[in-house]
Amino acid sequence: MNQLSSFQIKEIVKELQTLVNSKIDKVFMDNDNEMYLQLHTPNLGKRFLRIETGNTLHITEFKPVFQKANDFCQTLRKIINNARIRSIKQIDFERIIKIELEKTTTHYLIMEFFSKGNIILTDENNQIINCLFKQKFTQRKLLPKEQYKHPKLKYNLLEMTKQDLKNMLQGTNKDLLVKALAIELGLGGKYAEKLCEIARISKTMPPIQVKNTDKLYSSIKELKLILPKEFKTLNDYLNIQYQQELSEIKSGEELAYQEQIKKVNKMMSIQKQAIKNYTKGIKDNEKKAESIYQNYQLVNNIIKELKQIQKKHTWQEIKKKLKNHKIIKEVDAKHKEITLELK
Repeated sequence: MNQLSSFQIKEIVKELQTLVNSKIDKVFMDNDNEMYLQLHTPNLGKRFLRIETGNTLHITEFKPVFQKANDFCQTLRKIINNARIRSIKQIDFERIIKIELEKTTTHYLIMEFFSKGNIILTDENNQIINCLFKQKFTQRKLLPKEQYKHPKLKYNLLEMTKQDLKNMLQGTNKDLLVKALAIELGLGGKYAEKLCEIARISKTMPPIQVKNTDKLYSSIKELKLILPKEFKTLNDYLNIQYQQELSEIKSGEELAYQEQIKKVNKMMSIQKQAIKNYTKGIKDNEKKAESIYQNYQLVNNIIKELKQIQKKHTWQEIKKKLKNHKIIKEVDAKHKEITLELK
C-alpha cells in the first residue's frame, strides 16, 4: 500500500476512536513489515489493528499465520499485553500516531509513517524502551533510553494562519504549487491537487506567483476525504485493499503451485514411459534369449559354418550365397553380422 498522508492520518485517527478502551490480548510480529495487535473491544469483541510499517494502519477481522515472534514483538508482549488503549492521537499534523496504553503504568506506542517508518515503545515520560529500527538523525535519536522527539514540519496545517500560508509560498524552494502544498504542509500529492482544484488555482503555478492566498487558505477547510463511492470510511477502503493484496498473493502462489504440479506430472509421465519401455525391452530380450536357447544347436552350427566359409569367401560373396536362406534373413557385409529369424 502507499504511505498515508498527514491528511489521511488525521481521518484514520478519527475512525480508530472506536478502539479506545480496548484491551490488547496479544501482539503478533515475525518480521519488520507488519504488526498486529489482537484487541478485545467492549461490545464489539475480537478485532485486529494491522500496522504496515511506515505505510498504513487499519482495523481488520483476521490476521495471517505468524512464525516465531521477533525480538521487538517479544518486548511488546512483556510490557503491553493486557494493557488498555486510553487514547489514539495524531501528533500535530505529522504522519505520526501515538497510542496511550494503561496497565499498571502508562506506556506509549508511537508509529511513524514516513521514510521507511518505525514503531517505538516509550514509558510515561516518553523515554524510549525499545523501537523496531534503531536510528540516528541530526536532530534526534531513536534508541533505547533516549527521549523520544518527533520531527516537526515548519507549518502545522491545523493551526496555520493566512500569514503562515503566505510565508510558506514565499519561502519554499519547491518549483510548483502542488509540490509545496504536498511537502511543506504534509498533504501528499492527491490532497495537494484537490486543494488546488477547490481553490481554482493552477497546480503547476510557481508558489511565489500565487496572488489569491485568501482563497487558497479558505479552501483548506473544504478539503474532504477522497474515497471511491462504495466506501464510507477510510478504514474500510484500506482493509479491502489489504484483502485484495492478500488475494493476489494467494492467486500468484496458487498459479505457481499449479505450474509445479504440471512439471511434476510431466516428469512422472516421462518416468512411467521410460519404465514401460524398459520393461518391454526386458521382455523382448527374454524372448530372444529363450529362442536362442531352444535353437542353440542350430545357431551354433550356423556360426561354425560361417567361420569356415569366411576362410574362402568375402562377406559380399557370403551375402549373395545366403540371399534366400530360410533362417538367415539379413547379412550386414560392412559390419560382418547376420540376422537370424528363429521360431
